Amino acid sequence: MLKVWTDRAAEIERHGWFWEYTLSDVTIDSITVSMDGRRATVEATIEEVGQLTDVTDPKNNDSYDRKYTARYEMSYSRSGGWRITEGAVLRS
Repeated sequence: MLKVWTDRAAEIERHGWFWEYTLSDVTIDSITVSMDGRRATVEATIEEVGQLTDVTDPKNNDSYDRKYTARYEMSYSRSGGWRITEGAVLRS
């Protein structure tokens, strides 16, 4: 998941754009932890606002405000704590 976001950030930077995100609301709907306590699935309802800024061509500026449900797969390690390993938007 980190690689996907790193690649996305590099592409946006190449275009001279940047995104600013604001979380308006987050509700944890469910958490399911594996029997060994090392993996978890978290479902959350998220409301966010995103603002795209193109410093070279402002006509490309854009924004959105949306609410959606997401599922995150997480893993635990003693050295690093909890980390998101996968994520998916379930519905908007």
